[in-house]
Amino acid sequence: MANEHFNEALKNFMKDSANGGAIRHLYDLGYSVEEIQKACA
Repeated sequence: MANEHFNEALKNFMKDSANGGAIRHLYDLGYSVEEIQKACA
């Protein structure tokens, strides 16, 4: 149930951000949050 809730929250986050998928992908590749924020700024 908790995992389901997490997935739903993640889905909503992605929907809110046009770049959500790309940001998630970069994060999965090992870029730091600061690096991603700088790249998106």
